[in-house]
Amino acid sequence: MACIGLEIALRVTDAVPEVGSPLYNFHKSDSYLGWIGKPGVRVRYHRPEFDTLVLHDAEGWRAPDPPRPSNPARRILVLGDSFTWGWGVTQGELFTDRLQARLGPAVAIYNRGAIGFGTTQEYLLLQRELATTKYDAVLLMFFINDVADNGDGKDGHRPYFELNDGKLEPRNQPATARTNELVLFCKQYSRAYNFIEFELGMLKRRFAGEAGDEKMYAQASGVDFHALPNYAVTAWLLGEMNRLVREYGARFYLVYIPQRSEFERDAVFPYVQSVRDMVDDIAKRESIAVIDLAPPFRARAQAGQHLTFPIDSHWTPAGHELAAEVLLASPIFADGDGAMTAQNRP
Repeated sequence: MACIGLEIALRVTDAVPEVGSPLYNFHKSDSYLGWIGKPGVRVRYHRPEFDTLVLHDAEGWRAPDPPRPSNPARRILVLGDSFTWGWGVTQGELFTDRLQARLGPAVAIYNRGAIGFGTTQEYLLLQRELATTKYDAVLLMFFINDVADNGDGKDGHRPYFELNDGKLEPRNQPATARTNELVLFCKQYSRAYNFIEFELGMLKRRFAGEAGDEKMYAQASGVDFHALPNYAVTAWLLGEMNRLVREYGARFYLVYIPQRSEFERDAVFPYVQSVRDMVDDIAKRESIAVIDLAPPFRARAQAGQHLTFPIDSHWTPAGHELAAEVLLASPIFADGDGAMTAQNRP
């Protein structure tokens, strides 16, 4: 009876729903990518560190604010996970939104970030995007957790690759759909279920104090990056994405997202340094252009600016603003040689 009463009250007041599980509430199963954004989402995404409004467009991607120009001269594709999707920031605060606001009507920014995506999913999405849209540049936002994600099949729900006898073999392709129909039904239709899940999640996060992956990065030992799990698969994916983008006449950039020990601490965690060494080696070997966000983030953090949320370590609005500034000043938008020029550059 209490649950029914809560359901009625939430529907009568028509409050913007709050969610406890962003991967499930903002996304749906997809046999090709594992999951993809739900079209038309309008949800209040609330955590101890932030309180934001999330909107998805008709295709299920984070709705751009300001809107993309309808007839741009150039198009930029941005691939990534929760950083790119905009975890913790409201409409208009994403770095892709800030880029769009400053680039004017000649350039369109296509944000194709999805929570939890690994490089395999981004590679599969890249193939589909290039087949349907002409892009001038592709940005791959790369974070440390992508290495682990590239070998985690999530019980059949995430596509990935395995390297066997020097050959890559696809796994979970097609990916299986989530099968707990009762839970999915409640998440989709019950305001009371989402409210209770949200409140329990808030309590858990208030007492956690630090994200679990942050503890793991701090405690893990440094290794030769060649020995990192999924190193070979990650190297192949990055190299293949670079080659594929060039085949379509576009430019490929790997944007390195630093783990917070790289800009908030005096010494980088050993495991984090191993992953960074891996990225540098692959980029050099595959001739991939890298835009490194670590130095500017370090300089701004040392000046006292808070660029990440204290618990989950995603970027604050200030972090997104800084990322946009760095990208605007990068070769992507430099003058000359057919590159794009940013308007109102800071």
